[in-house]
Amino acid sequence: MPDILSKLQLELTQDVTSERQVVYILVQIRKLIDNDNHAKDLEALRLHCDWVVHPKLDRKGARQLLGKLNDRYTTVLKTNPNADLQELSKRLGLRAFQAEFQEFLRRYCLDGSFCDTDWWFAFLYHYSRVIQDCPLESVAEPDWYFDKIVLIDPDLTASAGHLYMQWEFSLAGRGVGLWVVHHDRDSLAATLTAP
Repeated sequence: MPDILSKLQLELTQDVTSERQVVYILVQIRKLIDNDNHAKDLEALRLHCDWVVHPKLDRKGARQLLGKLNDRYTTVLKTNPNADLQELSKRLGLRAFQAEFQEFLRRYCLDGSFCDTDWWFAFLYHYSRVIQDCPLESVAEPDWYFDKIVLIDPDLTASAGHLYMQWEFSLAGRGVGLWVVHHDRDSLAATLTAP
């Protein structure tokens, strides 16, 4: 494992300029957490590591996330939606991914000083390019509102300081909704913890 850690640390300190880097970083992270019984709680990080290497994500993690999103959506329809809409935004806006990524760095004693707003913004942009058109799907439960989520082309929605992630929701092959999550450099900066 020390060799994986040193390779990963070297890659993490580089500016993120390609999809290849994102895939490499997440594959190395997945190797480490697969061999660590203490990393089982990094559920969101594991899901996103899986997503970059599968053309369709339809395993346990996908089913769990879709179940949670459907539960939240049900609550949004029945109550005051503000808190529940924020929770949906956190999940689809990748905040859990970001928090667990940083927790991973701490646990493995990796230098996280590189992980500033610009690095994370570039990482998310290239990550979105990797997973675009790779559906997150599962066999629907009878009470689900959607069974598939696909990220629409992020190039249509990226600018110098903003990234809009447009998620298309489907149920039984029919589009049922569109969810847009906005990231800007300032909001990312507010969620990054000090290394």
